[in-house]
Amino acid sequence: MMYRKICGFTAIFLFFAAVFTALPVHANKDSEHLRLAREYIKVSITDQMLDEMSAVGASQLLEIIKKKNPEIEAEKSEKIHELVIWHLKAGMLLSLADIDTVVAEIYTPDELQFMLDFSKSEIGQSAIKKTPKYMEAILPIIQNSMVVIMPSLFIKLKEEGLLPKNPEE
Repeated sequence: MMYRKICGFTAIFLFFAAVFTALPVHANKDSEHLRLAREYIKVSITDQMLDEMSAVGASQLLEIIKKKNPEIEAEKSEKIHELVIWHLKAGMLLSLADIDTVVAEIYTPDELQFMLDFSKSEIGQSAIKKTPKYMEAILPIIQNSMVVIMPSLFIKLKEEGLLPKNPEE
């Protein structure tokens, strides 16, 4: 079960990491292009979204910590939860500071302007507010698919000689 939680949380993190790191970054974008990228990031990734995503991730990590350390008292558990939330949000904020160039590399100025206009609209704001709930809802689906896929993937990797046949190898 712990493997499922880690796989699901990791899959979501890797999805976002892949989106923002898939293309090479070049700092030669003009200032208007980067301004649009920064504004889109600011509008589309809200504090509420970061808070909710941090809380979801922290709850999952706390569940794992409690399973490994069942003797943890409720008071300590609460403090652990708060610290994990703080660290997760801080990590996400740090990564946001560096993605403007990547966003500008992936999207054209016209695409950014369209996404920005949508994100600022009433419907766009509603969609943005629902994103953490969406991510939380798809997590079990991702976890289940990872549980199904991973064993056969590791078997195939071992058959192809890309991984050792025994864990001790």
